[in-house]
Amino acid sequence: MASFETLRRRKDSSLIAVSVTVSPIRNLSGEIVGASTISRDITAAKESEHRIRLLMREGNHRVKNQFAVILSM
Repeated sequence: MASFETLRRRKDSSLIAVSVTVSPIRNLSGEIVGASTISRDITAAKESEHRIRLLMREGNHRVKNQFAVILSM
């Protein structure tokens, strides 16, 4: 099973982040005769990750500012 993340365009032309999983379909003798794909909308998870990174950068910036104030004293 292979899985990857990509962007897809909706019919209204907006972009969404999706996770796509591809699995082989085999016949009784084990030969691959097709593929099954599952796409999941992960837009909310990606937005959450982005917010977390932003908050971590802001927290890091504030800690550095406080450290600079303490050092100057």
